[in-house]
Amino acid sequence: FTILPKPPEGLRVFSETHPFQEQWYNNNSPVLGWEKPPGITGVSFVLDDKPFTTPDTVPEDTDTTIGYQDLPDGLRYFHIKAQSRGVWGATTHFLVRVDTTPPAVFTPKLEILTAAIISKIIVSFSTTDALSGLDHYEVGILEKANESSAPLFVESTSPYQLTPRVSGDLRIIVRAFDRAGNVRDELVDVQVPFALFLFLKNNILLLPLGAILLLH
Repeated sequence: FTILPKPPEGLRVFSETHPFQEQWYNNNSPVLGWEKPPGITGVSFVLDDKPFTTPDTVPEDTDTTIGYQDLPDGLRYFHIKAQSRGVWGATTHFLVRVDTTPPAVFTPKLEILTAAIISKIIVSFSTTDALSGLDHYEVGILEKANESSAPLFVESTSPYQLTPRVSGDLRIIVRAFDRAGNVRDELVDVQVPFALFLFLKNNILLLPLGAILLLH
């Protein structure tokens, strides 16, 4: 009879840079670690784009941690198995999601609606993200005469309506976030007429009548 030692169980893998396998990260240099129970004499591991790879049987020099630099965007799988008393154990697979690319370029569209002395500025926007997907949008308003100031961004959906009190030479910044934290900013400038100007423009035919009434 030949009595073989029991193969070691799969190692517990963790990552401080990419802790959750279901979440995307914009860090393309992950650091991975694993627990090394007593009796483990060696480990073998590999990182690739296949979910169920089995590492070879050549022990690595690294003890309990490994770092990778400048990984391409996409899904990467870390595979590791342990050796104990000459026997290799089960393979543990750990998924790393990398997305360093911001959402796609887009162009916000403006629509100016005027009625009486009220001006409504409506901004419409939409874009896509190929990997992690879109998370949300934010909109900020900046007076171009004071571009050194930082705009206050508010989370919004499309279409977004500016407050009726806003007027002047403005820059509207639409900020798109993906689920990995990447950001894409797109700008659109607009000259918003003042309320009095809008009233005169929309009621030009009433001006002669108003002048006659004033004379009497």
